Amino acid sequence: MIATMSLQFQGSQNGLLLAGLLAAATLLLVGLAVRQITARQWRSGVVVLAAALTPVVFVPVMLLEAGRRYRSGDKRGGRHAWLSAVAAAAALTIAAGVVAAAGVSQPVVLAALAGMQVAMAVGVFYAGASERLGLGRLTALMALRSLAIGALLTVLLQPAVAMLPTGEALKPLLSIFVDRSASMAATDGASPERYTQALEMLASQRVRIEQTYRPIWGHFAAAPRRVAALAELAELSPRGDGTDRTDLAAAIRMAAHSARRRPRAILLITDGNHNGPEDILQAAAEARAPIYTLGVGALTEPPTARRNIEIVSVDAPLTAAANVAATIKLTVRMTHWANTPAEVRLFEGMDPTPLLVQGIWTDQPDATRTVTLDWTPKDRPGDDGSTSAPSPVVELRVAIPPGDGEIISDDNEAIVHVLVTHPKIRVLYIEGTVRAEYKYLRRHLDSDPNIELISLVRIRDRRFWARGRIGDKPLASLPASEADFAMFDVIILSDLDKLFWEATALKRLEAFVDRGGGLVMLGGTSSFGPGGYGGTAVEDALPVHMGSRETASVTAPFGLRLTAAGDAHPILRGITDFFAGADGRAAEGDLAALRGCSGVVGAKPAATVLAVHPTEANAAGPLVVLAVQSYGAGRSAAFTADTTWQWDLPMKATGADSPYVRFWSQLVRWLAGAENRHEGSAAVARLRRTYMPAGEAIAVTAAVAAGEGADPADVRVVCELMAAERDEIITSQPMRTNDDGVFSADLAAPSPGRYRLGVRAADGTGRPLGEDMLAVVVASPPTELDRLARNERLLGEVAGRTGGRYADLTALPEIVDALWLAPAGAEMAATTIKLYHLPWLFVLFVAAITCEWVLRRRWELT
Repeated sequence: MIATMSLQFQGSQNGLLLAGLLAAATLLLVGLAVRQITARQWRSGVVVLAAALTPVVFVPVMLLEAGRRYRSGDKRGGRHAWLSAVAAAAALTIAAGVVAAAGVSQPVVLAALAGMQVAMAVGVFYAGASERLGLGRLTALMALRSLAIGALLTVLLQPAVAMLPTGEALKPLLSIFVDRSASMAATDGASPERYTQALEMLASQRVRIEQTYRPIWGHFAAAPRRVAALAELAELSPRGDGTDRTDLAAAIRMAAHSARRRPRAILLITDGNHNGPEDILQAAAEARAPIYTLGVGALTEPPTARRNIEIVSVDAPLTAAANVAATIKLTVRMTHWANTPAEVRLFEGMDPTPLLVQGIWTDQPDATRTVTLDWTPKDRPGDDGSTSAPSPVVELRVAIPPGDGEIISDDNEAIVHVLVTHPKIRVLYIEGTVRAEYKYLRRHLDSDPNIELISLVRIRDRRFWARGRIGDKPLASLPASEADFAMFDVIILSDLDKLFWEATALKRLEAFVDRGGGLVMLGGTSSFGPGGYGGTAVEDALPVHMGSRETASVTAPFGLRLTAAGDAHPILRGITDFFAGADGRAAEGDLAALRGCSGVVGAKPAATVLAVHPTEANAAGPLVVLAVQSYGAGRSAAFTADTTWQWDLPMKATGADSPYVRFWSQLVRWLAGAENRHEGSAAVARLRRTYMPAGEAIAVTAAVAAGEGADPADVRVVCELMAAERDEIITSQPMRTNDDGVFSADLAAPSPGRYRLGVRAADGTGRPLGEDMLAVVVASPPTELDRLARNERLLGEVAGRTGGRYADLTALPEIVDALWLAPAGAEMAATTIKLYHLPWLFVLFVAAITCEWVLRRRWELT
């Protein structure tokens, strides 16, 4: 490498220290000369003055002095004068050599002059003792003094040599690495091997690349390697040892760090099928250079590729209420599965008969499909004919029968555990008028096996028709006492004017919610503001500002539009597709419109709006139709519509699915906090899938039913990973909890094999609350030929995240154009070599001074 060198003084960047040192040495010599001339020591004064005027003057003066002494017969003095001239000439020669080697610059010239002046000062200092000491001793003392002063000056000046490459070495680097793994031997029909295609394209652009860049050539498979030139790559082939893997992450790391400076860009030519152990996106982020990925190979699997169908993930609720439908969503990846039917089967426990069977099909070679299954946990009949609750944790098995020629069957199955709750929710349904909404809603609530219902419908004045019991207790009129309200978990209040309530009862209704009850008010001509509830304690408990009795209502039919919060809320789980969404999603099916809604002023700050009117709005924004909030220890909801029976009857008559039952079942259970209601304690573990590829971290979630007497806030959960065949704990980690009471943890990716993953829950005192266990299979890394299609998604993501570009191999000339147009810049940093080591220089200084002092004492010099 050709480089220019320059001498730098890091301790004196602006030269002031050097200039000061030079001036000090010169003034010291001039002062000594003036003193000697004043004392009429003419010859000594002239010699010292010549020393002050640098060796250029000192050398001729000393040669004249040597001649004079020889002529006068003083041979010893003549020899000393002659040696002084030689030493000064040597110092002058050394200084000139330093300037010539390091370049003429202010710091270098000042350093050379300062060094000469210091040397001259040392010589003058010992000149007077030359007659007594003799030449050898004089030389030793001067050498020690010069060594000490030199060490001190080096500490102060900190000299260093900076080397900056020039010419070819100054070109920016371009790392070019070519995939040489076994998949690059594929021919993709009539084309040459992928590796050959890459080399031929590079050869066509080599001259253009080298005009602007200094290329760093390399290849990679299981491990990356550098080569000296493109010709060496042509001597290799994508076969043999080390070609059974593609480690793109390792290739990126070597391409980014294989030289002393960072490359301007990295060029990767590959089919993108990374199967190495490292995270390629992490390696790309750490490269800190744009990566241009050139894809080679077919975009689809060739006909000879091996087939596979895989359950990628299972999304199911951690908890589900008995006798209420729960939605399970599967993501299924189908590889080379075009026009081949498959079935998704759902099993419960060890029952060999599937509960549900759903077909899945694609006409694409590679496809990802979402499968939705609706599962309802049921109470089972006991031996005595009664119903008994199933086990708190139910195991569900989702399986797809393997197809002909499928390469992996373990990924066709996933195990899901669900914590089933069996709440008996005590509901009071109050209706102000006999209407269709009352008829259908009461029928549904009364048929729900997890609900105990009392309904009150006003028939005239303050008289109500009461139906149902809570246990053996009836209620014939509106609740008035605390004991009346304590009978219930949820109260549904619909179209009843506040005038029918006692004043104290409204306050007790608010206190009922504050203590943990659930309250929902439905729309109607005598609900919300028009019903006189504005400004009452009931308004305090509900999530909306109601307004006055004059608040206008909407009478035109409309369909709900869900908000983003509504799409994710448990009340609407599994039925969101029936309604329009906040993201512009249109409603599916032909759901009947609601026949108007009550008007409200708007939602309260602490409320969550789940649904709004699609067209009507007021000063607060779109008109609220469904809003919820937590109030004290309880929950409340405002549903301003009152004709949801329209969702049920017409659709049931045509045999179509309806959201009616699930909406009301989930709304009542949410109001009652059913997810936290369980007679005993239990824990359930969940993984997105139980068959995992190598290198994937294990994301664990868990839910815990704390049971009676336990504080959910004090629950502690630990997850453990154990070997399948023995009880040895490989890793154990406490799980963190979020606002929804779900626990989670991330475990580092284990090595391939079979494992058991368990979660254990305990309360604040250490009392066990429950445990759960899942079998986990971690697959071996994929082999090189498991996938032959180009991985465009990965190559595009690597390029996009680093500011590079992804393109087909045929676009290499365009990539070269883009690189050629990029300004090269002076990106080669100078290499600095320090000429000092502070600790050793300090030792040298102390040693030289000490030796000089010892010798001066021994030779009787003061």
